[in-house]
Amino acid sequence: MLSGVATVHADGYGYTYGQLRLNVDNFFAQVYLNRNDGGDSFVYGAFPVIDFSTQLVGQAQYDWANASGRQGLIVGGDFEMIRPDTEGTIQTDDGIDEVGGYLQSTTKLTNKLDVTAAVRADYSSIGDQDINISPRAALVFKPNNSHSFRVTFNRAYSSHGTNSNFLNIVAGQIPGTDIFLRGRGAADGYTWERNSAYSAIAGTDLVASSLNPATLGAPTPIGLPMDALYAGLYAGVSDYSASTLAAMLSGAGLPVDAATAGTLQALLNPELTQVSGFSPGVLATLNASTLGIELEATRDLKDVSPLSQTVTNTFEVGYKGVINEKLLVTIDGYYTNRDNFVGPLLVETPFVIVPGITNDLIAAIATGISGNAQLNGALGLMGVSPQAAAGLLVALAGDDLPDGETPVAVVQPMENNPGVGQIPELMLTYRNFGKVSFFGADVAFQYIANESLSLFGNLSLVSDDYFDEDELDESGTGLELALNAPTLKGSAGFKYDFNSGFSFNASGRYTDGFPVLSGPYVGDVDSYFLLDVGAGYDLNKFQEGLRFDITVSNATDKMHRQFIGAPQIGRQAMARITYSMK
Repeated sequence: MLSGVATVHADGYGYTYGQLRLNVDNFFAQVYLNRNDGGDSFVYGAFPVIDFSTQLVGQAQYDWANASGRQGLIVGGDFEMIRPDTEGTIQTDDGIDEVGGYLQSTTKLTNKLDVTAAVRADYSSIGDQDINISPRAALVFKPNNSHSFRVTFNRAYSSHGTNSNFLNIVAGQIPGTDIFLRGRGAADGYTWERNSAYSAIAGTDLVASSLNPATLGAPTPIGLPMDALYAGLYAGVSDYSASTLAAMLSGAGLPVDAATAGTLQALLNPELTQVSGFSPGVLATLNASTLGIELEATRDLKDVSPLSQTVTNTFEVGYKGVINEKLLVTIDGYYTNRDNFVGPLLVETPFVIVPGITNDLIAAIATGISGNAQLNGALGLMGVSPQAAAGLLVALAGDDLPDGETPVAVVQPMENNPGVGQIPELMLTYRNFGKVSFFGADVAFQYIANESLSLFGNLSLVSDDYFDEDELDESGTGLELALNAPTLKGSAGFKYDFNSGFSFNASGRYTDGFPVLSGPYVGDVDSYFLLDVGAGYDLNKFQEGLRFDITVSNATDKMHRQFIGAPQIGRQAMARITYSMK
């Protein structure tokens, strides 16, 4: 199954639950408990998934109505307690306590016009821990029993779940490396480590963690210092015997004997040939879906702020009616604005690559050779310039040096840095985005042509399915967000009931293509159109309340993918026998 971080093999995953409900006159109350059991589930290519988390929820409500029936008042409250228990395989086991209360008044202004006003207060043990107030208002006009119109406004504060706040799971490993991808919650946020002294040499004060095995996890500027790189290069050269080095130089077009090669080897010592300088790097983010590396337009990063509650303001207008006692129509339009929208898991820790490393190293070594009079003179007698000698030396190092596309470090937040000597991790986490606004409409109808034939259809439209940094009011951050849903989808079909008890139905459904940005699942879902058919038979003459149905989804067996990371789906058929008791 798909999760927010990776594909999970669910083996024996299940849950148990219990519920108590009380309903006395106008009073209603219930409490229920859910408990997970992860079984032997695991993340593919990573570690086991252990989950014995529990959720306890309680609700109570009382409904008053005056004798005239023109005024109604509802008061209620609820609480939720979530207690993660994952032994550190999914998240840090921090709990969430939430409590809320609400008051709703409905007034019948006239026989055709109702007004509803409500207010709700909520408190959560995480986040800003303020008491959040959510108002709601609705106006409903019913000119007759066949038609109704409504206008509503609703503000809601939504808290984020345990994963968004406390996730801590190894989501996978980059093939061919020891680098893990870790998903983390953002209840407390993350801060990039900075060192002001790095700005002068790297052009940014960001601190990275080295991927060099000799300095693994050590803090480093965004780029590579030439002295350390040259020291590593010389360490490799010094391991060769004089005769081996002479053969290598001769093969590279510089014929020398072993004695000369030994002399050059000694003169290249960093204590004598002093190499300095710095090759600035750039940031590149891993595409967790394709495992490709994408260059970033900026050389700075924005801290991940602690998650704040999402505020959603929604305006709606709607109509529902029956026309000529045959056509049932529902039309809804809405405009939604969300502040502090929480996006999906995104890779936040970029690699550092150094595009100009080869040319910068050759130039730095050439300058060092020029500063070593004895070495420069010896090479001059052989007709070799410092630039040519530096190029030859870098060529001899070959694969021992990083190229312009090889990651040399990872920029990690302080809160997810395992430290010097440890392999840096790539971290995925959640962010609050500035503002998201969109609008849409939903239309549905059912037409009863006669006792046998009925037609139906629905259409859903959304104004946008992707928001760039400007639309999010986050210019210069590179942040982006997808709704992970289409802007257009709809279906239409019919059902025909024969007098014999046999029935047949068919419908077509269309889903427009849409982009996906959801943790490791990044890409575009293609548009698709599917045909569904079904048939049934009423078995009342054999047994009252007995019926047989068969449905075939995607009858033409069109292979399609409904989400990035999900498998392709073809034809699906299901047979069902139902028995209804009166």
